Amino acid sequence: MAIKLHGIPGAAQIDPNSLRGNAAQVAGLPPRIHQAVTQAVASSVDVVFLGAVPLAVLGFLIVLALKEHPLRETPNVGGGPSEEAPGEPVAPEPQASLV
Repeated sequence: MAIKLHGIPGAAQIDPNSLRGNAAQVAGLPPRIHQAVTQAVASSVDVVFLGAVPLAVLGFLIVLALKEHPLRETPNVGGGPSEEAPGEPVAPEPQASLV
């Protein structure tokens, strides 16, 4: 976390690494330093969300392009023998075209 505290009186005595994950210590900072720290965190969160939105949209578009595979209609619960005989090939059912 790189917080620029240069030019703020009293900032030289604060170690930015000591503020990581410690909200109580951030709350106890002098007002000008507290404002600088909270502004830096808010700016970084803003950047993260702006970067995540295009990735989410891209992921959504990729999901729209995926082919749908329906689930089977009969349950086979308990691991017992299924309707098909062992070793017998099962022919896939024809599917209706969506186009």
